[in-house]
Amino acid sequence: MIDPQLQGINWIREREKSSGLEVTRLTPETMSQAIKILERSVEQGKPVLIENLENSIDASIAPIYGR
Repeated sequence: MIDPQLQGINWIREREKSSGLEVTRLTPETMSQAIKILERSVEQGKPVLIENLENSIDASIAPIYGR
């Protein structure tokens, strides 16, 4: 979603807060932490919000979002 005013992100955060929403970013500095968050969330069935994605998604998480 393209959300320049952050209204959509705030709505998602509030709506999924009770479900244990995890929020992460896929930057080179946080990639290892983001992968751990994604794996843990998928295993536990929790929602994940990935913020500030670039035009391409790193191939290391393709198995996760490909399901």
